[in-house]
Amino acid sequence: MWSMDILVIAPRFPYPTRTGDTLTIFHLLKYLHQRHAIDLVACTSQEPIPEHYDVVAPYCRNLVTVPISRFRRSRNAIGGVFGRRPLQADWFYSPDVACRIERLVRQYRHDVLYAHTIRTARYVQELRVPLAALRILAMQISMELNYRRLARFERNLLYRLIFRYEADRLGTFEQEVAKAFDHALVISDVDRAAICGGREDPRFFECPHGVSLDDRPFDAGAREPKSIVFSGNMNYRPNVDAATFFVQVILPRIHQRVPDAVFYIVGANPTVGVRELGRERGVTVTGEVESVYTWLRRAAVGVNPLRAGAGLQNKVLEGMACGLPMVVSPVANEGIKAVSGTHLLVEESAAAFSDSVSRLLLSAEERRALGGSARRFIEDNWSWDVHFSRLEEFLELRVSSRST
Repeated sequence: MWSMDILVIAPRFPYPTRTGDTLTIFHLLKYLHQRHAIDLVACTSQEPIPEHYDVVAPYCRNLVTVPISRFRRSRNAIGGVFGRRPLQADWFYSPDVACRIERLVRQYRHDVLYAHTIRTARYVQELRVPLAALRILAMQISMELNYRRLARFERNLLYRLIFRYEADRLGTFEQEVAKAFDHALVISDVDRAAICGGREDPRFFECPHGVSLDDRPFDAGAREPKSIVFSGNMNYRPNVDAATFFVQVILPRIHQRVPDAVFYIVGANPTVGVRELGRERGVTVTGEVESVYTWLRRAAVGVNPLRAGAGLQNKVLEGMACGLPMVVSPVANEGIKAVSGTHLLVEESAAAFSDSVSRLLLSAEERRALGGSARRFIEDNWSWDVHFSRLEEFLELRVSSRST
């Protein structure tokens, strides 16, 4: 086993784990610290509270948080309009962060520099230290693909124009920034193909997310009859679009067959528009909850009618880990690659989606079979250890080959 010094650069402090990037970084630290020395530099909007800091600190040799002021972010955004980079590539930049990274690199001469998403790529690209380290860019998803999908379904004209503007810049930028690193990590082959224009590139390594397995016994009979759940961060625009689409288009069709069906929208930071969905028939918006798993164990059917977005949908994995029978869109499944009809149901049209949800609500036997298959699929393929062990082996091999 090759022990490595690894510097991780994150665009957000990785706790609480409310978003895909914070969830991934938190579990990456937990896994890698067992055999390697990990330094973390995290950009923040404000210093994390002590309780959150104390959760992450045990997994780091050095834990450095650097607030980027609102003034700095606004200045970056204004300057970015006149530059060539996407706005998000400048939004997370601060000379203070760059200085702290340089100090750590000079002191420890890391084996691996791991920049999480293109938002932190600049910190590695512009390091003023002679580098022997393996440079890894965890791109995760194709941001261009993400923003083009967002623009397609966005109703607000201003946001739609912003998303198209950002997507146009991201296209060539993603290809160029990947070339500045030794390797790039992506969640799925869909994202790799979008970034590389469909071409093969040996520098890309697929490294999906994992999921924490729910250890409570699976009891299909304890679920609330005729209940449907959708979970996620509810100020994330693809989730807002998915929840709105379900309530306005799909749920009325379900009510025609299952009049007493109820729909729970579970997740932190619901927008005004999402909160207003709670006024509709049979809809409850919970806001932030102590444990999303409580709701995933409670509902009879889980849904994810995602239309925009890219990458991997953690909430689908979490639902399947709870033995929840799921109906999802093709976009929600493209990074998971579950088999429709075996592990979950994949439907694209509103009519087909509503038919599948209605059928599950009316058939306890089908719910039990699909939920059990979903749980086994997660156990076999989607634990954090499964994916991070592959990544660890990949990094060790590259680092050891450089030192010989």
